[in-house]
Amino acid sequence: MPFTYAIVHDGTRCLIFKKKKHGHFFQRQAVNPKADLHGGGKYCFPGGSQTEANPIIGARREFREETGIVAPTDVIREWKFTEGDGTGCCFEIPADALTALHASVSRQLEMANSGDWTNEDCKVQDNELKNPELVPLANLPGDYFRADDKDTGWFHSFVTRLKAELEK
Repeated sequence: MPFTYAIVHDGTRCLIFKKKKHGHFFQRQAVNPKADLHGGGKYCFPGGSQTEANPIIGARREFREETGIVAPTDVIREWKFTEGDGTGCCFEIPADALTALHASVSRQLEMANSGDWTNEDCKVQDNELKNPELVPLANLPGDYFRADDKDTGWFHSFVTRLKAELEK
């Protein structure tokens, strides 16, 4: 089954997350909080199974499900990179929009991870992410994603290809 991931950046900074080791709800339904999440404890981008024919639509859906926020529509440009079964969908947005998005996502994940996910203001559907960070693209892949890591190897490839695209 193919996978799709949302990589949101402003050309100099990128929004990345830590994958939680355990989730407490998926599709807004409680699950076993002791079940391990794939790639738990490592850096990641929002994403998952691609059920749509267009990976960009799937990446937008996954971003909304995992962050509680609709993926930005005020994109400067968007493109995608495929690596094995995964597609990294890149959304370049203005710097001020990325800063505002980071703040909104942080609030949503704080509600979801504090146990307040039943609050109607919490829009997160899948409790997988924590610690959203704005990281300079110059620091990626660095210590965040390793090419030889079975969980983060494709993120390493996506970021490397994104940086090459931005240098054109």
